[in-house]
Amino acid sequence: CASIIGITNNPSKYDPFISRENNKARQETILKQMYEQGYINKEQYDEAVAQELVFVRSESDDATQTIYSYYAEAVINDVLNDLVEQKGVSRDTARTLLYSGGYQVYSCYDPSIQQAIDDVYTDLDKMPQRPSASGQQFESAIVIMDPYTGEIKGMSGGTGKKTINFGTNRATQSKRPPGSSIKPIATYGPA
Repeated sequence: CASIIGITNNPSKYDPFISRENNKARQETILKQMYEQGYINKEQYDEAVAQELVFVRSESDDATQTIYSYYAEAVINDVLNDLVEQKGVSRDTARTLLYSGGYQVYSCYDPSIQQAIDDVYTDLDKMPQRPSASGQQFESAIVIMDPYTGEIKGMSGGTGKKTINFGTNRATQSKRPPGSSIKPIATYGPA
């Protein structure tokens, strides 16, 4: 109970799914105050402090969890990498800073371009099927970049509806040769 009570003081700082250490420290502070003010005895205090905290997301949490777009995940990963490099902190600390440190993140996201990408990439009927007996879906990724500024305007890291956060993003994680897409650049780039 002390762990739950502690969350109300500062939900982003004491959220056990973001920072279990902060939540445990807050729980111990509350238990100490309860002991000192006579609400619990020494035995109850020691037992509560020693108890391992177990947090489980309910199915309803999973149903209401926001699924980030491939673009948002790429921005989040870039910001986390920058925080780790520039501030010299761990990735977990960088994540806490990003989500609760008051940062404002700006990107070059273009909603109309992203909508056009999503219209194609989420509709599997618009994607070619493999000619194999398995009928497995081809995988694909796309990044739309402004050729003059280098700004990334939209992306999709895979085909079909995105159902999980921080899964494979083929647009940023797959290392593949460019194939024939390099021909226009190689041919007309030097001109």
